[in-house]
Amino acid sequence: MSIFVDGGVDIAMVAHAVTELNRDRRVGGQNLFVGQVRADKHPEGVVTGIEFTAHREMADAAVSAFLKRIVGHDHVEPVGDATAHSGDNSGTALPRVFIRHGLGLIPVGASPLFIAVGTERRDEAFRLCREILEALKSEAPIYGKELLDSEGHKWKVNQ
Repeated sequence: MSIFVDGGVDIAMVAHAVTELNRDRRVGGQNLFVGQVRADKHPEGVVTGIEFTAHREMADAAVSAFLKRIVGHDHVEPVGDATAHSGDNSGTALPRVFIRHGLGLIPVGASPLFIAVGTERRDEAFRLCREILEALKSEAPIYGKELLDSEGHKWKVNQ
């Protein structure tokens, strides 16, 4: 499954992930990360948005590889209708992982990324969410071009 969505991350996607994790009686800890585009100030101008591009196939392969390494499986949960529910999560591997990354223009204040992790214990949820975020930033070919109010741009460097 691809982690990519066109445009920014819709809050309904985040709500769906939380709802699904709340319904899973095995989950005792959830950790969520929602990235937001900031109006950073650079000598060249102030950021008005970020235009994200990616090599989708390579990025999805990178996500699969680092998830296998970090969580022991590469299953990324679907994010759909928050009212849809199968009722039985016993066949879903723990930790449960939701990842979505927006492509295209994401304006300041909007969210290009969310990660949700559900585990049996809170410490594991915190640790895995952070490890997934860092791996995504360092291993997946996803690029951000910061658009500036000066009508220029600057390639984003992940920090």
